[in-house]
Amino acid sequence: MGDSEPWSRFEKGAKEIFVTENDEFSSFKTPCVDVPNKTRVIKEILVEVDTIENVFLEEDTIKKAKSRFLKIDTQGCDLEVVLGAGYFLKDFVAVQIEAPVHRLYHDSHDYTQIIQTMRAKGFILGGMFPANQSFPLQMDYDCVMINQEKLDLYEEIMTTNQI
Repeated sequence: MGDSEPWSRFEKGAKEIFVTENDEFSSFKTPCVDVPNKTRVIKEILVEVDTIENVFLEEDTIKKAKSRFLKIDTQGCDLEVVLGAGYFLKDFVAVQIEAPVHRLYHDSHDYTQIIQTMRAKGFILGGMFPANQSFPLQMDYDCVMINQEKLDLYEEIMTTNQI
């Protein structure tokens, strides 16, 4: 982890997930907003986690991958996943990442921090698409971040529908 990155990547091992009333809010981080009948933690479960880097190293998965598009939607832990991709992040043509406007979880990040971190890792913003809206507030966006070194390949994939 670099000095400019306030999040640490998850390492292989057991990690506690907080299960909420509405499971779409379940996360490795606790909710910092109270949405009735949705965000109250009802139980905690220990689960095994690993990094993309470890999985790719152990199984040589990146060479077998048909598509090099990574979609991340981990309820407030998206930058931890990015950091856990390590060396292999550069192999992805594009990354779709959930970028919250309003923080829903303690110790999480917002869309400006997501975009800034991805830019520092060589990705440019290809588009922001509204995800969850809780009128009158836009809660988050799905951001498509394109690897600057693979712009030609991204264009080819998108024009031939290979994703």
